[in-house]
Amino acid sequence: MAAQAVARSGGVVRATGGARGRVNPARRGVRTAQDVPSHSKPQLGEHRRGARACLCCAAPRPARGDPASPRHKRLLARAQVQGAAQQPGSGPPRASLGQQTPQQRRSMYTHMLLCSLANALSDMDKVCLSVAIVPMAAAFGWTAAAQGAVQSAFFWGFTLSQVPGGAAASRYTGKRMLALGVLLWSVGTLVAPMAAASVPLLCLTRMIVGLGEGFSPTATTDMIARYVPRQERARAVGIVFSGFNVGNVVGLLVTPPLIALFGWQAVFYAFGAAGAVWLAVWLALPAPDEPVGAKKIGRVRLSELPWRAFAQNRTMWGVSAAHFADSFGKFTILAWLPTFFVQRFGASLSEAALYSLMPPTIGILVAGVASTWVDAKIARGEDVTSVRRQAWTVAALGPAVCLTLAALAPGKIGAVLGLTVALGSARFALASLFCIHQDLSKRHAPTLLGITSSVGSLGGIVGTALTGLLLKASANLAPAQSWALSLFAPIIVVYLVGYVAWAALVSAEPVAFESPRP
Repeated sequence: MAAQAVARSGGVVRATGGARGRVNPARRGVRTAQDVPSHSKPQLGEHRRGARACLCCAAPRPARGDPASPRHKRLLARAQVQGAAQQPGSGPPRASLGQQTPQQRRSMYTHMLLCSLANALSDMDKVCLSVAIVPMAAAFGWTAAAQGAVQSAFFWGFTLSQVPGGAAASRYTGKRMLALGVLLWSVGTLVAPMAAASVPLLCLTRMIVGLGEGFSPTATTDMIARYVPRQERARAVGIVFSGFNVGNVVGLLVTPPLIALFGWQAVFYAFGAAGAVWLAVWLALPAPDEPVGAKKIGRVRLSELPWRAFAQNRTMWGVSAAHFADSFGKFTILAWLPTFFVQRFGASLSEAALYSLMPPTIGILVAGVASTWVDAKIARGEDVTSVRRQAWTVAALGPAVCLTLAALAPGKIGAVLGLTVALGSARFALASLFCIHQDLSKRHAPTLLGITSSVGSLGGIVGTALTGLLLKASANLAPAQSWALSLFAPIIVVYLVGYVAWAALVSAEPVAFESPRP
């Protein structure tokens, strides 16, 4: 059995020698594996102990068969690419395995920022109606039932498009599906003033907006899974999904002045036109390159999706329960927050609006901290499952504790602080709940998010309706007790259940959902 020598010349690792030949270590620029210092051996690849061969570290190899495993061939290719990238005069630098050139990184993060802007526009289109509906109801004489129908039409469209949107993103790529989503919700927003005279037609336009916005989470998830290295995904998710908080804040700030200056119609025209401008920029940019050496994500036909495997996977059950808890808490609090401050503490509408802006504003800052913290831990080699679990612990138990304090707070300042910290800590879900789908399967990440997000949408619908029913049933209690039992107690319980489900069922290990073919 002959020894395999490794030559490094100009930073390039080359396998030399043969069954009978030997490499002369005295040759300039050539070293055998035994001459390589221990601290530099990781650059040559990991040594595989035993009888298996290793082209990277000159381990003995069998007389027959391929001298290296596929994994060690990839390691050798990485060393060769790195060496070639360092050669003077060899052209523009090339990326090593799993890495990207500066140009590729700029393209990747440009797309991530545009994805974040798309999410901001989607939330602006969603929030604008909650403000504009006041003058619209006065102009058209809508009843409370009609206003409720118009408001809920969006969520029906949003819920219906989650799973189909995820499956379509796997088939046609997230870049195309996000463009389609922005087109749909921009058109639905632009035509809303023309349809406002008829409640059914206006509901139809809001359903179109919901359908388009339902494509956004799954499409951006496909973009992250396809183009972002694993050790940077939490940061990318934080950038992309923080757009929802930005849109919430901007929408609440911009809509009232627009209505005061130009009328309620101007809000829909302005936000719809902004979507058209975004779409033109998005279509003008070519898609980023996938990381070098990473497994390419092929297009998945809808008939090829392994639905049974999705349903039988225990991690999917745990993530679905966590998504239900996250949406139950987030949407219920945001929907009832202004009413809570007005009825519980007698705040004015302007004060209630100001207090409602604080949680999403803090959420933008927390998302950056959470993503940086998680990515740093994964880059240091910590177990991904453990890191994701730590982030979800903050996202679930943090709100449970802070909402308990907010419910018991005697004054509005304590309640504001408790609610702000609660929703801020819930943003750690961006580094756990919204990353786990890419961890499980890059190929099926959009569909997986579509499934769990559909469950999450149900959480928002159930939580919002349940709070109203409990408030009506507890009307004879003191305001503090009524709100504690109706708003805070259900959310706390659901967050605790979501934490337990994640801890018991969720793993970040990749899953091969497709059945092995004979």
